[in-house]
Amino acid sequence: MAPGRIRKAKFGAAVTASRIISLAEVVQMPGFTDLSPEHMWEVANAPLNLQWLSREAHWHKRGRSAAYLAGLDPGWQAQQIELENRVRQQLRDIVAALAAVDAGAQRD
Repeated sequence: MAPGRIRKAKFGAAVTASRIISLAEVVQMPGFTDLSPEHMWEVANAPLNLQWLSREAHWHKRGRSAAYLAGLDPGWQAQQIELENRVRQQLRDIVAALAAVDAGAQRD
């Protein structure tokens, strides 16, 4: 198979929705545990943290950063690292904003 080609998967779709920032990292973000359960769910399942990857790429990534994977196209790897950094900051900003909302709701 040529690099970069996505072939039909044996048991279904050729691509899968994959988290850009692992769930393990999301739940360890500062302020995450201070969120209401509803806000925790919203952050953990935020669409901005999803991307389509081939099943093979998703399997190889296994929740790790693209920075730690070997044998990747350097251009794609750099784009993935940039995407991870941008999404990580967006998620942190969302957690901080929701934590402020939840803290205000608790005072009322």
